[in-house]
Amino acid sequence: MDISGFEERANRAEQLCAELATKVEALEHKLLNSRSTTTSSTTSTSNDTVPLSEYQKLLKEVKELKADNARHQYRANHLVRCLNEEEAKTKQHASK
Repeated sequence: MDISGFEERANRAEQLCAELATKVEALEHKLLNSRSTTTSSTTSTSNDTVPLSEYQKLLKEVKELKADNARHQYRANHLVRCLNEEEAKTKQHASK
């Protein structure tokens, strides 16, 4: 088993999650601080606002990526623990 592949995927997912979280924060800031009172899901002429549908889509994507990241991190930790246990067993049998 190659644990480095799992760790690499988990790290990439974590990095992507952080990037998307930063983008969402910027979009939230623009949305909340916009002077426009537009409530429709269309883009206004101001560069300070974003479509509500895009904002909701990004929030959903960030939530999904965080869940994926947590799942991959759990799996990686489980695999590392299992590998360590097997290595300990192998060393114990080799020393007999």
